[in-house]
Amino acid sequence: MRGLLKSLFARSKTNDLTVQMNACWALIRSGKPEDVSTAFRITLSLPPPMRAKLADALKPHVLMLSDLAIPEALAASDPRRVIAALELIEQCQLRLPLKNLHLLLKSEHPEIRAAAIRVMALRNMSSQK
Repeated sequence: MRGLLKSLFARSKTNDLTVQMNACWALIRSGKPEDVSTAFRITLSLPPPMRAKLADALKPHVLMLSDLAIPEALAASDPRRVIAALELIEQCQLRLPLKNLHLLLKSEHPEIRAAAIRVMALRNMSSQK
């Protein structure tokens, strides 16, 4: 599957977002952990409307993603990736037991702090039910 995706990306000289989104769909459908993780990483680089379209497809794989791909994204040095990951978690209404989420409340980036608060609020809502 990865070879096929590399080929798709190589043929897309303009870095076509539609090609990337369709590649994510294919990776997610494979159900293989490494493919779903790759799709998650690619999804974070897509514009918010495209991320929203892929969010539902990623939901069934959330526990697997919470082991490695999500923590990696939340620890990224690029604040845009961290924000994208937090927004995706929020869009999916995911109430994940994310370790170190509280550390993002100390981020120098107000957007990261705000997104982390929203994700923490989701977790709190589920614990009150």
